[in-house]
Amino acid sequence: NVGVEQTLVRGRVWARAGLDERTWTTGLSLRARPVTVDVAYVYGVALSRIDDLFGRRNASLLSSLRVDL
Repeated sequence: NVGVEQTLVRGRVWARAGLDERTWTTGLSLRARPVTVDVAYVYGVALSRIDDLFGRRNASLLSSLRVDL
């Protein structure tokens, strides 16, 4: 596993990219207190574990919403 993260706007916006086994990922986080939104694009979900069960070309867009109380 390898990845990088870069702060674009201190304390508010981050971009990231990485490789998890054979799965390429990229993502973005946005924070406007108390809310943080994370979005990730994942290409080749779990290829090293289940090969092409989800198809030879598969991609996912995942997101999360966090509210700090």
